[in-house]
Amino acid sequence: MSNILYAKDFKDMPWKNGGGSTRELYLIPHESEKEKFYFRISIAQVNQAGPFSIYPGVDRFLMLLEGKGFTLHFEDKSHVKLAAPFDSFEFEGEEKIQCELIDKNCLDFNIMTDRNWGQSSVNLTHLKMNQIKRYQPTHHTFLYLYQNSPKLIVLEPNEKFEFKASENVMVIEIELIKSKH
Repeated sequence: MSNILYAKDFKDMPWKNGGGSTRELYLIPHESEKEKFYFRISIAQVNQAGPFSIYPGVDRFLMLLEGKGFTLHFEDKSHVKLAAPFDSFEFEGEEKIQCELIDKNCLDFNIMTDRNWGQSSVNLTHLKMNQIKRYQPTHHTFLYLYQNSPKLIVLEPNEKFEFKASENVMVIEIELIKSKH
């Protein structure tokens, strides 16, 4: 059965490297290591340049939501620029990355998945007011509704769910596939 999480359910916490804070939307904690997790969805307010936190064994997905964005500088001297809303990039959590803001503050959307535990994929859908979208996912699926009152809808495999947009909304669809151990 679907579970809907609202802003009051999200948890603010410091970044692992202490350089800022993030709003954790959803977490599947590691069974035995308290400081680790299997899967996490979060949103971060980026107010300053600095290094990314290191997460060994974690695959990361990063998407710009608001602001002018930033450039990610990698140890091998390559770089990636996320400058428009919904620009995204995937990378390994053990990569050493320096973040350089293009202008002032920006907001980003993050998905982190322990690669030995599972994998996640992302799809974007823009819905106009009163548009209806139906879901019946084959895997665990998370729908983040990026709108005036954001919410996260958690769907179980094979669950039928229908959503009617009450305003123009960008739906960030995250599919989570657990590895078979």
